[in-house]
Amino acid sequence: MRGSSSQLAVVTGVSRGIGLEFVRQLAARGTRVVAVARDVRTGLLPELVASAAGVELIPADVTSEADLDRLTTALAGRAIDLLINNAGVWGGDDQALEQVTSETMLATYAVNAIAPVRIVAQLLPMLRAAKAAKVVHVTSGLGSIGDNSSGGNYAYRMSKAALNMAGKSMAVDLRRFGICAAVINPGWVKTDMGGASAQISVEQSVSGMLKAIDGLSPATTGTFLDWRAEPHPW
Repeated sequence: MRGSSSQLAVVTGVSRGIGLEFVRQLAARGTRVVAVARDVRTGLLPELVASAAGVELIPADVTSEADLDRLTTALAGRAIDLLINNAGVWGGDDQALEQVTSETMLATYAVNAIAPVRIVAQLLPMLRAAKAAKVVHVTSGLGSIGDNSSGGNYAYRMSKAALNMAGKSMAVDLRRFGICAAVINPGWVKTDMGGASAQISVEQSVSGMLKAIDGLSPATTGTFLDWRAEPHPW
């Protein structure tokens, strides 16, 4: 999806890090962006909105059905060309087998796996209204079963693996509407979640993911990609 003032992107989890950079780079392309976050007043987001044209803020907790209803109402009648489900949580440091609790796992699932499904279901009429919409879920390499050689991190790993399955099912279900769907691993990114030891800058990761999104087509829908647009093991 290359930039155009006639195109509309919806991005969740935009208060910082990858989500904020998606808003920045999409707006720089000339794409109109609806930026969704629990608190749209924090961090650098207000400053970005003040300086970038075509960015609209909508506060919403992606785990709240009432908030999703309000988001749906706010977007009713519009055609959404691109939906990026970026909102996610780490789940905390106590995720070893002997430590992780049901509460931690359920809370992590609610944001990382359940919310993206609910958002797509709610916004499906607006996605169908676009000529060739794309749905992208920001996943993680830690959600790969084939690439898991270190174990641990149960809540986060399991929630992202569930998101990957949801993305695959969506690609099948949405194909009849001409909508493409994929999951993308942003890599180990220098964010609050990724930490200072991470290898990839936010700018590099998002730039790469947008190129991968540009290349997403009916021939490649349902794929698990990394930020370099290369296949990642499921």
